[in-house]
Amino acid sequence: MTTKTTNPLNKLKPQSITCAMKSSASIPYTRVLTGLWLCGMITFIPSVSAQTTVVLDGFETEQSLNDWVADNSIWEIGEPTSGPPTNAFGLRAHEGTNCLATILGGDYTDDRISRVVSPAIVVPVDNPRLRFWHWWSFGHFDIGRVEISTDGEVGWEDLSPQYSATSSGIWTRPSLDLTAYAGQTVRIGFYFESHTHTVSSGWYVDEVTLLHDFAQLLLDSPVVRT
Repeated sequence: MTTKTTNPLNKLKPQSITCAMKSSASIPYTRVLTGLWLCGMITFIPSVSAQTTVVLDGFETEQSLNDWVADNSIWEIGEPTSGPPTNAFGLRAHEGTNCLATILGGDYTDDRISRVVSPAIVVPVDNPRLRFWHWWSFGHFDIGRVEISTDGEVGWEDLSPQYSATSSGIWTRPSLDLTAYAGQTVRIGFYFESHTHTVSSGWYVDEVTLLHDFAQLLLDSPVVRT
C-alpha cells in the first residue's frame, strides 16, 4: 500500500503585506519592507527602490553609423568642429569625442526637413524615461523636437516640446516620460526643420540613455521573521 504525502504548504497562498520597520538608534533610517505571511510567520525580504541606466548610444563606435538612419542628408555622427564650445579637453561633444549632429562643422543647410531615427528598442515597464544631452542653436523659425514611433516609422508622435532659438550656450539634459509606451517596441526620432530665413550651428545630441526603476532585493540583509 502506498501512502501519498501532501505538503500542506502547497495549499497555502502567501499573502503580501507591507510594514514599516524603524531601525535602532545605531542605524538612523526607516525602511518599508514587503513580506509574505506564511505558516504563522511573516518573512520580510528587504528591498529598496533602485534605478538602472541603459546607454542607447554614446556615438563613439562605428556601429552608431549603422544603427541610426537619417533622411535628406542632414544628420551626421562624428567629432564636431563647430557648435558647442570646447571643454577642458579641447573637445566639443558632451562626453567623449563624438556626438550626433545636424552638421559637424559649419552651419546646417537651409530649407530642409530631416529626421534621424534610432534602432528599435523595447521600453521597460517601470517608470521608463528617455534622457540625453543636447545643445542647439537654430535660426529664425527653425525648430527641433523628439518623436516616437510604435509602428515601424509609419506614424510619429511628439515626445518632447518644440525646441527653438538656442539652448543659451549650454548642454541640457531633458527627461522624457515613456510610461505610455511601456512594453512596446519603439523607435526614437530627432526631427529637425529649417526654413528660408537664417541658419545657425544646429542641433547636437550626445549620451542617449534609457532609465527605468526596479526593485532590488538586498540579499545581504538579514531575513527577519516574527
